[in-house]
Amino acid sequence: MSLHLSSLIFSVLLGLALLLLPGMALLRMCVPPRALRLVCRLVLAPGVTIALCVLLFTWCDLLSLRLGPVTPWLLMVSALFILLFVRRGRRSCLTMCFVPESRRRMKRVLSWKLRRVPASEWLAAAGLIVTLTIFLVVRFNSTWGWCVPPGFDTAQHTMIVQLLLDHHGLFKSWAPYNDAETFTYHFGFHAIAALFAWTSRLDAATSVLIMTRVLGAAAAAALFALVRLWTRSPWGGV
Repeated sequence: MSLHLSSLIFSVLLGLALLLLPGMALLRMCVPPRALRLVCRLVLAPGVTIALCVLLFTWCDLLSLRLGPVTPWLLMVSALFILLFVRRGRRSCLTMCFVPESRRRMKRVLSWKLRRVPASEWLAAAGLIVTLTIFLVVRFNSTWGWCVPPGFDTAQHTMIVQLLLDHHGLFKSWAPYNDAETFTYHFGFHAIAALFAWTSRLDAATSVLIMTRVLGAAAAAALFALVRLWTRSPWGGV
């Protein structure tokens, strides 16, 4: 990997933002606040984001719309707007921010909710963050200095991401890399990797290398929500 450490950290944070924000926004709109705690929403958000990206690429292909570097930024900005200013079944936070009394009330409610969170929840969240950080450090350290991602099928995955970038969306012809004329492969990972490449302005190979590691951490974190909901114990997920 030819990236400097600071550039790598920035790219990982950018990839996390791309994975988390759209999924968190969709969960905010569709799932009641009491149904899932914040940590569970965070670890489930990447899967929701990937599903959303698959639908985005599919519908853009059906409607003959071209995706591009602006697309991931629109996704993240829209998601951030929803998270900050849209409240499910209540008054908009945008309105509350401009009304002094509502703003003071919102601060009191937020402070009260934070105090109600048990210490075990905070400690479990900190333990999860430390575990995932160690996971990412080990994974990136093992491939430090590599120009291409490891794996016997890496060339195929990188080729698909490159073709998505070249065609600004889904494609049928694999030219000039292959003589195949149909595309029937499941492309959830490739869609999010292509959006990440547009966002970070990295090449397909580097984008695949970074996103495989970030998604590996996201997959491990998703088990936290499953075990947390099953056992009702925050430490059970860790």
